[in-house]
Parts: sequence; C-alpha cells; structure tokens
Amino acid sequence: MCAANTTHNNLQWDVLTIKRPGLTRNLPAGKEELMWVANSSTLIYGERDAVLVDTFLTTEQSQTLVDWVVASGKNLTAIYVTHGHGDHFFVLAPLLERFREQGRSRRRRSSRP
Repeated sequence: MCAANTTHNNLQWDVLTIKRPGLTRNLPAGKEELMWVANSSTLIYGERDAVLVDTFLTTEQSQTLVDWVVASGKNLTAIYVTHGHGDHFFVLAPLLERFREQGRSRRRRSSRP
C-alpha cells in the first residue's frame, strides 16, 4: 500500500494505492511481477469537504479505504466512479453505510449525458 499527497492552491489530494492479484495466469519464468495489479483511490479535499474518486475490489481493501478516509477528518460529500469496472466500485456499500451514518454522504445521480 502506498499513499501520496499533493497540494495545489486551495485543493489537495491524497492517493491510496493497493496491490492485488491480477487475472494473468501461467506467466513465463521471470515475469512474476505481472501477476499483480495496482489500484488507486483518490481523495480530493479542501478545508472541510472531500470527494472520493474510485474504490477498491475486496471487503478488506474497502475497510482500509474507509479507515483512510475517516483518518482524513474530512466531510465526504461524494464518491465518483470513473468507469464501470468492478475494481472501481464493488465495495461502495461499506463506504456509503459509514458516511451515511454520519450524515455525510448521500446518493446522487450521474450527470453524464
């Protein structure tokens, strides 16, 4: 797991990266590093509020993500899923439950055309 932080004007962002097994099987000798896939989730935030971009694939990864967002101390106002692959949204439920309990996050419809 890796986290990065960058500051620009009044907005900041942190990136949480996890490594998980990929779908590639029967790799040639010496190419074992191709068995792993990196996933990232980005928290974009100002002084009080934050938007989360993408989630992860497994329940364990989701708990890590929930803990990471809670530790930020920010008011999570939205979760943006960049595209329809499962590793970007499968574990939305624990995040929505956690932040709805605090009255922080509510379901919104996509504004895509």
